[in-house]
Amino acid sequence: MSEPLTQSLTRYLTAPQVGLRYSCSSRSVYRLADSGLMPPPIRIGGMVRWSIETLDEWDAAGNPRFRPTPKRTGAVR
Repeated sequence: MSEPLTQSLTRYLTAPQVGLRYSCSSRSVYRLADSGLMPPPIRIGGMVRWSIETLDEWDAAGNPRFRPTPKRTGAVR
C-alpha cells in the first residue's frame, strides 16, 4: 500500500524552502535549476518540488554544477 500524500511530500521542499536552505530567493532557486547550477525540481501533479535526498547528495558532493554549461557558439566580438 502506498503512503499518504502528506507523508511522501515531507521528503520534498518548495522553492521558498530551498531558498531558505541556501540563503537565496525562490526566484534564484528557479534560475539556478534552469541554468544547471543545481539539481532540477520534480513535478508532483501540478506542484514543483526538490527532493531533500537529492539536495543532500548535491551538498555532500560540494555543490558542483548539475550539468555542464553549454558552450557558446558564434563570433567573438
